[in-house]
Amino acid sequence: MREVCRGLEDGGNGYVVEQINKRSVRVETWQAEMDIVPVVSTWNGYMIPDRDTGDWKFTNPPVHTSWSAEQNQRFGGRFKPFVKLFKWWRRMNPSGRRPKGFVLEVLVSRHAPAIETHYGEAFTQLLANIHNEYAWLATNNQKPVIADPADPLNDILGKVSVAQWKDFIEKVRVYADIARRA
Repeated sequence: MREVCRGLEDGGNGYVVEQINKRSVRVETWQAEMDIVPVVSTWNGYMIPDRDTGDWKFTNPPVHTSWSAEQNQRFGGRFKPFVKLFKWWRRMNPSGRRPKGFVLEVLVSRHAPAIETHYGEAFTQLLANIHNEYAWLATNNQKPVIADPADPLNDILGKVSVAQWKDFIEKVRVYADIARRA
């Protein structure tokens, strides 16, 4: 990770390294912020570093891509726009840094109504379904284990703390009530 950091800083490309994360180097440019993840190809996917354990962790982005395409088909073409809507809601109503990104995508897949065509109604149902499924865990200072579609042994909530999960579930509860009234 330090070598990736040095390479980004020494490349003369305008990157400013913000921080070294668990599996990525966070960089900023005048146009964007991004996480750079080093990968090593394997016969059935890729390995990415885990700074906390000092090991490499399996991942398979092509499986994620095909999984996402399957979800979009299951939702009649509404999955990808719905994920964007959920991510936008999360960005506008933060309750901490996590959960984000792929976790939100998996939550949409698991808890959004696939046949509802009205995004407002579907969003309301999504929030209510997430709250109904996980509120009892948050109340008991716990979080669920949610398997990665590409690697069922990987918990995609692994980087989300119980406190972050509880804050997220509370935000979901508040906005589910607002959405129902709207």
